[in-house]
Amino acid sequence: MTKNKESNSGFDIEELIRERQLVDKEVIDELNHYPTTRTEALLLTNYVENIIKDCVAFLVKSNEARKIPRDTVKKILLDRGIIDMQTSKDIDRTFQIRDQYGHTMRLFRIENEIEPIMMKMNVVPQLRNKNPDWDKLEIDQRLTEITYAIIDNLQSCFQQLVNHEYHSQNNGKNHDDK
Repeated sequence: MTKNKESNSGFDIEELIRERQLVDKEVIDELNHYPTTRTEALLLTNYVENIIKDCVAFLVKSNEARKIPRDTVKKILLDRGIIDMQTSKDIDRTFQIRDQYGHTMRLFRIENEIEPIMMKMNVVPQLRNKNPDWDKLEIDQRLTEITYAIIDNLQSCFQQLVNHEYHSQNNGKNHDDK
């Protein structure tokens, strides 16, 4: 096929990529307009789930895959080698943090609950190495840094899937042309 589409399922890879770009822009715009700790935490942690569901939709070439429960999505990505065990654990902890912001009304209680969760995250040592003042940051600043690191990692995973698909299609064309 000349376009990145799967005609059998109606799944459009290009549309998924465009949608990813729109969501990226909308999340950033919303964070710029509503900069509260709870809003930022919920947006960023929900965004993590959005990325992993895009990865699995891309893998199986179906938007219906977005309906798969997040634990199953995570297992699929882990089994396929898209994410590693450390990333999987960080995703779980991200969901634990999101649940605290979504279900606990008092911010000080949330902070008490998420601090130990955050400190167990695998991205923290890397972030400490990058920022010598890491331990001086407020908890919301550390959460933002952690979540962005996870998002960057997952976006790289998604981009690798896209690149692999693109190269597979182009290699197939080159072999067919010979």
